[in-house]
Amino acid sequence: MRGPLLDYVTGGPFKGQMFALPRREVLARLPGAFEVLLRQFKVLGLGLAALGVLAVHLSGYRRPLRRRVAGYALLLTAALEAVFVLTYAIPDWHDFMTPVYIALTPFVAAGGAALAKWVAGSLNRPGPALAAVGAAGAVILVVHAVTDLPLVDQSADITYRRDGRALLRDAEPGAWLIVARPASPAFYYAWAVQYLSLAEPGLPAITSVMPPEVDPPPGPAPTYTRWADAATALDDAPQLLVLDAADDRFEGWGLLPVCAPGTAWPVGYEVVAFREDGEVRPLVDADRWEAVEARVTFERANLPCR
Repeated sequence: MRGPLLDYVTGGPFKGQMFALPRREVLARLPGAFEVLLRQFKVLGLGLAALGVLAVHLSGYRRPLRRRVAGYALLLTAALEAVFVLTYAIPDWHDFMTPVYIALTPFVAAGGAALAKWVAGSLNRPGPALAAVGAAGAVILVVHAVTDLPLVDQSADITYRRDGRALLRDAEPGAWLIVARPASPAFYYAWAVQYLSLAEPGLPAITSVMPPEVDPPPGPAPTYTRWADAATALDDAPQLLVLDAADDRFEGWGLLPVCAPGTAWPVGYEVVAFREDGEVRPLVDADRWEAVEARVTFERANLPCR
């Protein structure tokens, strides 16, 4: 548990994103957090979990204190994990809700058991009570299968493949792809672009310049390089490509949006100029600069295709 492994299990390149989300955005995530809980458990499952919390608290079993302590520990785990996820400044924060689901699942079981016991006591017949609870569980599984299993199959989503191909189609061999910071959704898109570069015939080989948070890079040169090394040699790159124009490293960079048919937003940007001391220094020849100058933006913002 030393060196790179310790760094990885304590956050790795995402250390700076822990508990880093602004308070207003944390509040904005609350509806989304409830939505993913609802997707996992449905209304019936959340109702059983709430009943299970009450049942554990009022437990009259042979070892009530032990059962209560275990229940409180699970609730504390779920609460702390939820706080961590809601304040984690990364785009796919909801993926890290899994421990919350795991901590709440025993309460669903406890709620089902409490409901079965109550129904059995009301009917004085345990058989029908167990059958009713079993039927409710079967209904939950069927609803999940019908509504959620199709969401697991993402094979129809070709956005990254389509956009990455469009970006690389006219890229120069050896172009540098400036990978977005881990907090940006484009961070994940960059891995797809690099994969396409390596795997698809006809697309040029590129170098992924990893952000400062990913140091050392995940692989060897020339496929990957450090931002610290690339930042001092930008003028020597055959071509610079970026994916997130809002990155704070691109102040004064002239970005040419690369658009593809059917896309409302750029699939990426080519760096065609630098602004230094108020003067614009093109990185392309005069004829091309004259042709693209009107479309170049120096704003650190992602703008729609025109």
